[in-house]
Amino acid sequence: MPRIGRVRMVAILMIVFAACLLPFCLAAAETRAEDVAFDVAPTSQAVALGSPITLTFRLRNDGRQEVLVNRRFWLNHVVHLEVTAPSGRKAEWCGPLVDFLVSRRDYTILKPTGQVARTMRVSCDAGRTPGYSFDTPGEYVVRVRYELALPKDALSAIANGAALVTGPLEANPIRIAVRSAE
Repeated sequence: MPRIGRVRMVAILMIVFAACLLPFCLAAAETRAEDVAFDVAPTSQAVALGSPITLTFRLRNDGRQEVLVNRRFWLNHVVHLEVTAPSGRKAEWCGPLVDFLVSRRDYTILKPTGQVARTMRVSCDAGRTPGYSFDTPGEYVVRVRYELALPKDALSAIANGAALVTGPLEANPIRIAVRSAE
């Protein structure tokens, strides 16, 4: 084989090799959990029995690269709560489980030091609003986890090169006192 033929062959093989690697290079990397902070805070530390209980969920990018996160914080889909009642038992979910149609608008890319937050009701009320039952007076302990269940391939398609934060990310447990209505 003449020398020119070998050079062309090597060039073609290099192009084919690079083309095969391109999807892997463009795919979003998964970021380290310590690069993203997940915080949860109650809007009130103590509430009257029967009053709505709301929590503020916040993700903050403490890393050096952009990250893709879900900004909706949907209960039981993205944010998972474990609520322990004063009795030591797990609080029950009341009301229907809500299904969501996932869209690109549910996600946002956080730049370094960027954050996204949302305040949501997490307690139910007489079956109209789904949530957890905070139906007895006393102190409740709430543990919260952020985790995406979508396949990484689906998320990579909307990440535009940003790292993925699929979780699980655990927030520090919080305590909420439910006082008797007097």
